[in-house]
Amino acid sequence: PHYANKHQGFAVEYNFSEIFNDEELIKQNLEVLLLLFKIEYINKVPVVPISLLQNNNKIEDYLGDVLEMIYQKNKCWKYEKEWRSVIRRDNNCEIKFIKPSKVIAGVNSSDETMRKLKIICTKRGIKLKKYKMNLKTYSLRLINCK
Repeated sequence: PHYANKHQGFAVEYNFSEIFNDEELIKQNLEVLLLLFKIEYINKVPVVPISLLQNNNKIEDYLGDVLEMIYQKNKCWKYEKEWRSVIRRDNNCEIKFIKPSKVIAGVNSSDETMRKLKIICTKRGIKLKKYKMNLKTYSLRLINCK
């Protein structure tokens, strides 16, 4: 419910059960699936090797360290049950993947963000929901967007 930058972002939800039951879908989405990892929730802060931050090094030299940072989060986030797929691509590159089952906008998503999400979700037949906050209790509830 707290998607990026003070609840202004959004999350994209996928139903992976449909993909793993269809051999053709597995083949079509193999590139993303090969890099799909369940987040490891740990109590330590990942250490960034200082040499990684120097300009003369290639990221490939430290890929293990980078992947460890990308696929780990503090245990306080464990309730998210997050999975990530990170793919290195050039700008403006399309990655084919299954249709999302839902897009969920954060409480503070701007009108412009919501307008764009509505256009995309309507065009593609994807459910769009948004969190609303109860200002008396600070609790969040998910509502349907039309």
